[in-house]
Amino acid sequence: MSAKPRVVWHEKFNLPALLDHASRLRNSLCSSNLPRRPVRGSLNWVIFLTFEDGVEWVFRSPTTGDDELSLQDAGELLDSEVATLKYLKLSSSIAVPDVFDYRLVDFKIK
Repeated sequence: MSAKPRVVWHEKFNLPALLDHASRLRNSLCSSNLPRRPVRGSLNWVIFLTFEDGVEWVFRSPTTGDDELSLQDAGELLDSEVATLKYLKLSSSIAVPDVFDYRLVDFKIK
């Protein structure tokens, strides 16, 4: 059995499942540059997904560790962030990113 790619230095992650999910959402194959280290902030880390036509999406996931959010808190925060982006998009001329999918999906390898 081959080892799964390690996306983050402290976490195992099912990257093939994520790439499959994103490919199905956009109906286009995508990939991720594994040697490129994920960008990490205080609450999240991100990796970039690149589609065949050059379009790039950002995948964001909560960080893990001592300051990890509870699943409930992470879900409430995510819902609030998406609602804020949707409100700004509808109610202002501020440029905001499109949200193609959001939910608490577990792509971690068990």
